[in-house]
Amino acid sequence: MNNIQYQEMLDADGQNLAVRSFLLMYSCDRVISISDMRNHMEMSGWGGMWPEVVSAARDKQDLTKACAQVWIRYLFSLEV
Repeated sequence: MNNIQYQEMLDADGQNLAVRSFLLMYSCDRVISISDMRNHMEMSGWGGMWPEVVSAARDKQDLTKACAQVWIRYLFSLEV
């Protein structure tokens, strides 16, 4: 996450746009790997916005519910 320019995370209604992007991918009906989600977040303009546990994980490791919760909490913590 070093040297990343953070865009405005909240829309006019106060909704966290990074969390919205995360949930769009997470809500699909297939198993998602951590690398799939990182790629999705990067393509959505949220590159580098993941907690350290995600950076340390193996790329093809499944994105578990526990990991998703940590990631979402992290995204909320970045709100300015």
